[in-house]
Amino acid sequence: MKTLKLLSILLSTILFSCNKDKNEPTITVAQPANHSNHSLGNMLHIEATFEDDVDLKSYSVFIGDFDGNHTHDFHYLSDSNISGNSYEFHEHTMIPDTLNSMEYYIHFNVTDAADKVTSERIMIHIM
Repeated sequence: MKTLKLLSILLSTILFSCNKDKNEPTITVAQPANHSNHSLGNMLHIEATFEDDVDLKSYSVFIGDFDGNHTHDFHYLSDSNISGNSYEFHEHTMIPDTLNSMEYYIHFNVTDAADKVTSERIMIHIM
C-alpha cells in the first residue's frame, strides 16, 4: 500500500512538473516594421503573433508615446482575453489626417496563464 501511494505521488509530481509554465510569452511583430514611415489618412496594418509554452491569457495593443501613455490624438486600443499557446493578431486602423507629423509607438502587451507579461514597442513615423 505504501509503495502504491509513493508511486502515485511520484507520478503526480512528474505530470504537474511537465505542465509548469517555464517561459514568458513571446511577441513576434510582422507589421508594421520598426521605424517605418506612414502617411496621414492611410490605413495602418498591424500584425503580430503571440505565443506561450503553455497557455495565453490576454493581450492589449495600443498606440501611445514612448513611455506607454495613451495618446488621444491617435486613439487605438485593442484588448481581449485569449487562450491556447498561439494567437494571430491582425487588425487595421485609419491614421487620422489631423495628426501632427511625429513618431508614435505601438505597444504590445501579452499575458500568459501564469500571469507572466511580455511587452514589445514598435516606433512608427507619421508624415
